[in-house]
Amino acid sequence: MRTVALFAAMAFALSLAACGGGGGSTKKVGDYMPKTGDITGWEVDTTPWSQNPPAGGIAVAYTRAEAEILIDGHITIFVDDVGGWAGMAMAYYKNSDKTTDLQIYEMTTKDQALAVFNHDSIKGLSTWEDLAGIGDAARRRFSSATEAWLLHAVKGKYFIEIDLGKTGNDDPGKQLITGFLTAVLDRLP
Repeated sequence: MRTVALFAAMAFALSLAACGGGGGSTKKVGDYMPKTGDITGWEVDTTPWSQNPPAGGIAVAYTRAEAEILIDGHITIFVDDVGGWAGMAMAYYKNSDKTTDLQIYEMTTKDQALAVFNHDSIKGLSTWEDLAGIGDAARRRFSSATEAWLLHAVKGKYFIEIDLGKTGNDDPGKQLITGFLTAVLDRLP
């Protein structure tokens, strides 16, 4: 009788494991976006955006049509050129007088995320500063035309883009946005 009970318990446990019933859940890309208070000094900007959707806050897209609305049709690189796109999330964040735009793109594999990172349309002709020891790959550059710091990074299957606009080409701005990037990467698996 004890043997039957033991086999029944083992069969039940194995069926739960096979079904994924161990209580673990798979997070989606939007779940990794920082909420207000998650990163010291930064809060989600809930001001309505100038583009669709008009509401502020954190927006996610899991279809091409949704992504084209969020990033003005620039999803082609992720879907057509590289392939393997699974979803994206974006939001604006405020830190006193600074505002930054965070976009996280989930790809199917790390190799696809690195292919996006190295894509000519993403990298452009600009000179970038490599950021050793941050994620699997990271870089930043300052655009004097837009007075903005732009950062790209890859961690696992995620490609991250951060744009800190209207700041000077100074060390405090550079450190502020690099610290934000590091905190975002720490949230990703």
